Amino acid sequence: MKELKEKIIRRVKVNFADAAERNDFNDNRLDFAVKKETIPSILFYLKDEMGFIHLSDVICVDWLEEGELEVVFILWSPTDKIKVFVRTRLDRDNPV
Repeated sequence: MKELKEKIIRRVKVNFADAAERNDFNDNRLDFAVKKETIPSILFYLKDEMGFIHLSDVICVDWLEEGELEVVFILWSPTDKIKVFVRTRLDRDNPV
């Protein structure tokens, strides 16, 4: 599993320079933070090139004190049995 995760991290970072890897929480989860402009392309890349064909969930966290919204996309690869969390932060007053 470690080799697979390292391969995914390497490929994501090569294709998306702004992707910051966050601490992974267990053996089958990866977590990346990206700029909002990167969201569509990284999601399509993970689906089309890496086999993350199942969008499991979309979550929004309202960070009131920071004036930001955090949107988290959770993708699943049924082949590799691994989840990828892709998150971005948005200005609460101007999210788009």
